[in-house]
Amino acid sequence: MTGGGASPVTPAPRSRHAPAAERTHPDAPDAPRRAYPGRMKSADTEFVGGPLDGRVLPVLLGMTHNVPKVYRVPVPAHGDTPATTLVYRRAKEHDARGRYRWRYEYDPDA
Repeated sequence: MTGGGASPVTPAPRSRHAPAAERTHPDAPDAPRRAYPGRMKSADTEFVGGPLDGRVLPVLLGMTHNVPKVYRVPVPAHGDTPATTLVYRRAKEHDARGRYRWRYEYDPDA
């Protein structure tokens, strides 16, 4: 009979998480803060009419994953022209399959 009867020592299972010293809380004072947590989504949206006619620009999506109803573009003063704001309103654009996507149409009266 062999003496001892000690079982071999097995190492502790490895954790998938970072060691405690490397983990930081998101509200820690030295952690960088972002204005919008998470990834901001955008949609390439076509502009029709006005100075942005024919351009396709990325527009940030809101909480409902839609582009805003009104898109305002501030234009700074240049030379003798005063500062103005271009106003574009959201409109549906239908394709051949009956699906739609949003586009912005220039509103000169606003």
